[in-house]
Amino acid sequence: MKTIKVLFIAVLSLILYQCEKIVPQSDLEGVDLQIPFKSSSLDMEDLILNGYNSDMILLNRNSYLLAKSLLTMYEDNDYNSLIKEIYLQTKVQDIPFSKLFNDSEFKNAMNITINSMLSNSGLKNTGGVSNSQELYSTYMVGSNIQEPIILLINPDVADFNLPPIISAALEVNDDPKQGINDCVAAWFEDESGKVHEIIISEQEALKSKWPVFVLSTIDKKDESNIISGAYKNEDLFSNISGSSAKKGTASIDYFSTKEYQINYRYESTGNSEFCIVTYRVVDTGTGWDTHWVYNDNNDDSKKIDDIAKDEIGDLLSKWVFFIDSYTPYDDNYIFFNTFERDWYSGLKNLGQIYYPSGGSTLYIYGRMASSSDWYCNNPATYSWTDAVDEDYINYNWAQWYENYKGKIRVWRID
Repeated sequence: MKTIKVLFIAVLSLILYQCEKIVPQSDLEGVDLQIPFKSSSLDMEDLILNGYNSDMILLNRNSYLLAKSLLTMYEDNDYNSLIKEIYLQTKVQDIPFSKLFNDSEFKNAMNITINSMLSNSGLKNTGGVSNSQELYSTYMVGSNIQEPIILLINPDVADFNLPPIISAALEVNDDPKQGINDCVAAWFEDESGKVHEIIISEQEALKSKWPVFVLSTIDKKDESNIISGAYKNEDLFSNISGSSAKKGTASIDYFSTKEYQINYRYESTGNSEFCIVTYRVVDTGTGWDTHWVYNDNNDDSKKIDDIAKDEIGDLLSKWVFFIDSYTPYDDNYIFFNTFERDWYSGLKNLGQIYYPSGGSTLYIYGRMASSSDWYCNNPATYSWTDAVDEDYINYNWAQWYENYKGKIRVWRID
């Protein structure tokens, strides 16, 4: 695996399209994409440089080139069926290029398009990237191996007969007066074949009948022993046969977080979306049952708060449900992490929990722009022995979980 320093784009104007305001088509059934577009605020080079550090700027450049290449390919060919087929087979929204390239037609088209752009559009680089193979292969960002993906935002409502909305995950500066909040730039081809540049939010992307493809990355991992069969809703737990765990105790109804603080900001514009993801692992006596606790977002996380720039480093307070009380505590293991969420990003590692028997690994994930955007538990050291101590909270009412990046306190609620 080699380190690839990604592209420095010298001339972007040759591959930009005229920017216009989109007139919604009837297929959207009322979903409004008419967010004001202002060319002065959406210069692509400015958005690329909007990354909060050098790694993010490099990722932005890479995603931009891949997105523009994919858009060019869609002008001549429809690859929606390929992406839909992979999603239906795997039920995973983050689709690696390594899987897409099993289709030789798609791979050849992508190679031709990217190589043509590299040679003809004025793109230059300083890291030795000169062809498509180097661009979409895995590469290092800090200490993490990244793999480029197409993130399918809206699989449940997308009409794959329609042309996709394609985004490079370039975040647009918030503008409350214009209703722009947590949006990204994207491209859309209308029914006449004309390409428009638009701004789109998470809610619009989730409701859009046009498939929404976002170019991002995921953490590369060993897939040979990932825990499977996890349940996405705690309500399903009562249907699991043979389990010894019971919901609730005589005194505790559930656990909740209250006080929290983040000491770093991983956001170039707007507020930091401070989120939590939690898993419950149950020892059934014959194996392990694994559960996601939340269904609030499209990554099984829950928002705790939108934290303003001037609140970084401040101790804040708000009651937020954490998890129900399940007993016996010795058979129920709770793992969690907090992070800054970006809805348009691929899933990144928030912890790898190696089960004490059975050889399986529970990967905790969150949609983050970078693998470093965690707050509470360091994914590199988080382990089975770091499970939430429900007994301690039971007898002491609360417990802090903290490190240099942030902290949060979990309380018992009777």
